[in-house]
Amino acid sequence: MLAAVIAVVPAFTGPVAVIGAPTSTTPDTLRIEPLPRDFATQFFLPVDAPLADMPYSAPCTEPTIEWLREHGVERPFAYEMSVRNDADSGPMLTIDNVRVVDRTELAVRPGYMFRCPDAGVGETAVLDLDLDRDTPAVLVEEEDGTTRPFAFNLAPGEAGSIDLRLRTVTTAGYSGRVAADVTGGGTTSRVELALGADGGSFEYPGPGRSPGLLVRLGASHGEFDCFLLDDDGSVLSPGTCDAEEAMAKAAELWGR
Repeated sequence: MLAAVIAVVPAFTGPVAVIGAPTSTTPDTLRIEPLPRDFATQFFLPVDAPLADMPYSAPCTEPTIEWLREHGVERPFAYEMSVRNDADSGPMLTIDNVRVVDRTELAVRPGYMFRCPDAGVGETAVLDLDLDRDTPAVLVEEEDGTTRPFAFNLAPGEAGSIDLRLRTVTTAGYSGRVAADVTGGGTTSRVELALGADGGSFEYPGPGRSPGLLVRLGASHGEFDCFLLDDDGSVLSPGTCDAEEAMAKAAELWGR
């Protein structure tokens, strides 16, 4: 049974079969793998991205995602990963102090957010990591949005998953890597969390200017849902627009 050190973390599975010679828990027995989130994601697009050329494939299937990756920078709702203690004996493996290292503020880039549907997250540990404050990630209670310090134990053979959500309100955003402290068998090591193909590194654009522009696919080709957003993400002015109108509004917000 998994025991949380500080916060009670749901959604951990039972023991996972380990094949080979017996191993005892150490930091090296931790396995971290990024998990796909399908097409629920969002992108920061520059103001001059040719939005009218974007293939229409609701709700954001592969042709649309490929175009967005070519012209923008992905800003995922969350980085989902599996974590597993590959040992078959020994003490618990503790993971805590999830944090940003080598944090660098990005250059300001005029643009706006393009969002694909968020399917939500399943039963898993949801962490918020505030890039602006440079503090450890906290566990989010999805029922009421409260947070608390996060750490948990993995018994030998046990596994679970984490959704790591990066947060920033700066105009530019940040790049860096995400690391955690892993303790097992009396040893503590720093381990980078696998966010994707680039390992623990990320480039996370800020939300842009306030008011900002959020664009989503509309009901048909060439039609979009356009929203002006306040600092806290609240919608100031919802409506529909075509590609030319969306690009013009983004350029106007940036004084272009």
